[in-house]
Amino acid sequence: MELNVTITNARKQFWETRRYSYAKTPRPDFGILLLIKGRMDYVFENDMIELEPLDLIYLPKDSKYEVYIHTEEGPVENLLVNFVVQGENSEEIPIAPFYKLKDSSEYFLPMLKNIIEAYEHEGNQMLLAKSQLFFCIYQLILAANKHKKSDDVIEEAKKLLLSKNDYSVEEIAHKLLISSSGLRQQFKADTGVSPIKFRQRHRLEEAKNLLVSTDISVKVIAEQCNYYDAAYFCKVFEKETGMTPMEYRGSMASY
Repeated sequence: MELNVTITNARKQFWETRRYSYAKTPRPDFGILLLIKGRMDYVFENDMIELEPLDLIYLPKDSKYEVYIHTEEGPVENLLVNFVVQGENSEEIPIAPFYKLKDSSEYFLPMLKNIIEAYEHEGNQMLLAKSQLFFCIYQLILAANKHKKSDDVIEEAKKLLLSKNDYSVEEIAHKLLISSSGLRQQFKADTGVSPIKFRQRHRLEEAKNLLVSTDISVKVIAEQCNYYDAAYFCKVFEKETGMTPMEYRGSMASY
């Protein structure tokens, strides 16, 4: 995975207020926050994540949430690095929104401290800060995927491929918290075909069944099998079977 990242802010925060909100205006950038002292609650879409000291949370761009800071219990401090991603992979960070990592002191505490220190010095230190951030994101992706088995990934990918939503491989990979290239490699190793080929074969089998078991039109069959253009459906069908849909229906009528 290649990411072109730009740090927009990196600092240590000391909280006095008890509430912070992105509920109305979406978050403008990505963020990684590590709590040092106190407690914080992140509330989003009727769900809540509680942070305790040394817990880390990944904050996705365009997300909406509210933060409740328990300053009534004592000092609340955290490290925060905000960043944006440029280029064709700008939306592809395979980490679940609001992913939480408990007791992140071993890797992430020193990394975030180094990023903040380099960011504050600017100049020649910015390259160091960016390289540290990239490594931090990479380690976070590894942590998020540590307990995700290959078989589980493939089964979930199959379900998404065969859903009516017509997800792209990139969208499915993002949902499964892996890179799109990694998903393609795992999927082909397990099934022998690419994700798109797997979906196409399933749709054509569904179309064959409808051609034989019903008398509905080719156009309707194409729509039911998620082909939004009947001419394209006929072209794909003939390429795979050597017959047009109507020829296939006629050939099977005698059985």
